[in-house]
Amino acid sequence: MKTELARCCAAYLAVQGLMEQEWDYPSAYALTRLRRALQPHVDFFIQEENKLIRQYGKTGEDGQVEYTPNGTFLLRYPAQAGTYNAQMLELGGVEVELDSQEP
Repeated sequence: MKTELARCCAAYLAVQGLMEQEWDYPSAYALTRLRRALQPHVDFFIQEENKLIRQYGKTGEDGQVEYTPNGTFLLRYPAQAGTYNAQMLELGGVEVELDSQEP
């Protein structure tokens, strides 16, 4: 099945939330398999997102990106917001193939 990378990330977050609940064994197993299928795509997204954050984020004296109390970051050059947003949309729109094979 093909989908977009951003949808994989959203599905992964939903699965994580569902896994906090009690489930019968077949349902728990299905959730675990789904999380495992989504994990490599989420890892790739996070890796590339972090590259963009390091590229566009405002850094402190220690050279690390500074985050606000609510977990967001400020752009080093606010005029680059459009470029950053375009690259994030491009990243999230990458089409990926989900493995749907049974074990």
